[in-house]
Amino acid sequence: MRRHARKAVRTTYSTHGKRCAPNLLLDQPKTTQANRVWVSDITYLPLASGQWVYCCAFQDVCTKQVVGCQVRADMPEALVTTVLQRALLAQRPAPGLMVHADRGGQYVGNVYKTLLRDAKAQLSHSRRGECYDNAQAESL
Repeated sequence: MRRHARKAVRTTYSTHGKRCAPNLLLDQPKTTQANRVWVSDITYLPLASGQWVYCCAFQDVCTKQVVGCQVRADMPEALVTTVLQRALLAQRPAPGLMVHADRGGQYVGNVYKTLLRDAKAQLSHSRRGECYDNAQAESL
């Protein structure tokens, strides 16, 4: 019996036309304190049924602790904003937290930007076409 390869799932839609923030991680020394820099990404997880679910996670760069995650069958902006909101409430980071992600549409939405602004956090995005800019989150 021949087994069919699974089709790759796309999790980053960066042709949304929305404005992205600069990559603030490029000029930063490695952080030695928790809750100073978080990275985030969405990955897909295959199910035995052949379907996919999407997992959004935020990880602290210093401690490598996952400060928030959620799994859903779809990946709207609400997937990211729900996880971010819960992580901010649980961790209570000081003003100045940097949150870095790729250029996906979920990370450039108005609700996401408002949550970060209200938390006095800095928004950072990977450069176009540079997956290594978000390597820590990509390897989660």
